[in-house]
Amino acid sequence: MSTEDAALVEPAAEPSMAAPPPAMILPSLAEGRRHAGAVDYIDTGAGLRGWVLDREVPGAPVRLEVRCAGRRLAQAWAMMDRPDLDAVVGRLTQCGFLVGWSRFDAAALAALAEATPEATIEMVLAETGQGVPFVRGQLSVLTVHRLVAASPLGDIQARFREVNDYVEIAASGLFDHGFYARRHGADHDPGMPQILDYIRRGEKAGARPNFYFDPIGYTADAELPTPDGALLHYIRASTTAGIAPSAHFDERWYRRTYGAPKAARALAHYLEHRGRNAPNPWFDRSYYAEASQAGEVPDLYEHFATVGFPSGLMPAARFVRDGAEGRSVAPDAQAYFRALRRERPSRPGPASPRPPAPPAAAAPAAPGPTAAPRQPT
Repeated sequence: MSTEDAALVEPAAEPSMAAPPPAMILPSLAEGRRHAGAVDYIDTGAGLRGWVLDREVPGAPVRLEVRCAGRRLAQAWAMMDRPDLDAVVGRLTQCGFLVGWSRFDAAALAALAEATPEATIEMVLAETGQGVPFVRGQLSVLTVHRLVAASPLGDIQARFREVNDYVEIAASGLFDHGFYARRHGADHDPGMPQILDYIRRGEKAGARPNFYFDPIGYTADAELPTPDGALLHYIRASTTAGIAPSAHFDERWYRRTYGAPKAARALAHYLEHRGRNAPNPWFDRSYYAEASQAGEVPDLYEHFATVGFPSGLMPAARFVRDGAEGRSVAPDAQAYFRALRRERPSRPGPASPRPPAPPAAAAPAAPGPTAAPRQPT
């Protein structure tokens, strides 16, 4: 059995409330499994704590679910520091987790505790359903219900700020892992979960969590003291503040055009549907796809802004100038183009696009964005 196969943490003594106990070797998991882990620590004032390690992909955060009788009661991500596990396996793991009491579905928990108080809860990997063992024995749903009722916000405190920020960002739908790898992969430690890298280092340096959110520009527009926490500010205030995430996304236009649900964040809705929707009134997906011959790309608009526009392509037919007959461009569109000119091109050289045909007839001016675009970083 390898060291990692044998590395299951068990408390040597009654755990303190401040931190998990030191790691010990406990040969409990079968060899050959991709994931290893355990619920090794019950922090009665905060939540269930433990670790899950992905042995094939270092730094990959593992999503966990707490279930009982087929119902999901809470979820969490394994991404916290666990230096005891680092010492056991000989590398950075970032595999600790906290399922905070505030993350539990209190109503479902109360119903189960009343109907089947002796039923046990289970911790599983969300993607595979593989169980994560409780080192000190199973917990009944009634016990967990009482712990949650006693400290419903016990995990909302300064020492858990990082994990709470992580959970909020992960659940927002605004972190694009593929984009972050493409744009910031060279600066990112592969052993560190991407969202954690963004929280600890990236945001302060101006790194974007997706192509459409510019933390530096948003910080200026929202009059924040620093970019640290800019994305969380946007997540918490985006439905009321009216501050654009960048010049590339027009939230009000998007909601009017595509009817995004009021409860949904418009930018998150767009990221989920960007394969068919446009982020602003200036971009014509069909026109650009034909003009650029970009083919299958992760994000067609990102391709336009970082490859197509730097190589001379326009976002829509109405902006194409044919010979001596130029077309006037509205002031808000001019501001948008100024922002595009300052966008960082992709590192790979642009492909040779097919020159677009001039438009057959003049198109009406597009509606202007509701918020003045600004210069992205």
